[in-house]
Amino acid sequence: MGQYHYLVNLDKREFINPHRLAVGLKACEQLGSFPSTPQALFVLLVCSNGRGGGDLTETRGFGERIIGRWAGDRIAVVGDYAENYDIKAPLHDPVSAIYDLCYEGRYREISALVRPVLAAELGVEYVAEPRVFRNADGSEERYESWRIRCAEEAELSVLDG
Repeated sequence: MGQYHYLVNLDKREFINPHRLAVGLKACEQLGSFPSTPQALFVLLVCSNGRGGGDLTETRGFGERIIGRWAGDRIAVVGDYAENYDIKAPLHDPVSAIYDLCYEGRYREISALVRPVLAAELGVEYVAEPRVFRNADGSEERYESWRIRCAEEAELSVLDG
């Protein structure tokens, strides 16, 4: 199956779930997709936004600061196979438990806060598609799967070299 990864703020106990950005959880899926977690990380880390031309436009659909939200914090890409010795710095939680804590909702998932900024800046639209998973016992689990739709007029100048 391979290792799955979340982008995690170790100080704020927040994380990005790549599935909520229409991307797979494996490292190569995140690095090889656009837009993806690298762009989300840039949005979260930019610390001097709004002071000149070409800066990002703050999209406040949820009333919270998004751009620069993680500037100055300790950030890691944490996988479900992480071991406690992978990060040497003292943390609130054991490194080996962080992925599961995120999955269980003990860390705050902020992908929905980042999506509007990525959509506005990159000219894409995130589309939620309802899914139903049928278990062997006949029960059903409902969830949303995300995909990206590019606007026909979108200027993706970052790809133009």
